[in-house]
Amino acid sequence: MTSRLAALDLVRIDVPKLSEWLRRASAALFCRQPAAHRRLEALTALSPAEKTLLRRCLESDAGTAQVTTAEGAALSLEHAEVVAIYRTEPDASGAIFVVRLHPWARDRLRRYPEFLSTAASSGIRSGVFASRR
Repeated sequence: MTSRLAALDLVRIDVPKLSEWLRRASAALFCRQPAAHRRLEALTALSPAEKTLLRRCLESDAGTAQVTTAEGAALSLEHAEVVAIYRTEPDASGAIFVVRLHPWARDRLRRYPEFLSTAASSGIRSGVFASRR
């Protein structure tokens, strides 16, 4: 009986501390700011293939591009949450994947087309465009 009372006393003391720690840890894990920052960082360090794919998405009215394979550029952009990749039925051109640009990325790229230019890539990485939100 004494060990049961000791266990109850331990739980009563440590539960508020544990719940406070869990609240802080979950706030850090589920904070939206780091994800948004990571997405913007992905736009500042685009490879030439990624820039070409994003230009194709921006040129279409729907913000999509059809590709025959899930190429590395599309996969890295999907990992950074810039695009979403959907598998479709093959059409006449043989395209079986549709790459859709997320609305936040489409708005950002239309607002700042210098992200897709090859000449301004060093200025983007140094933070020149970071202040123009």
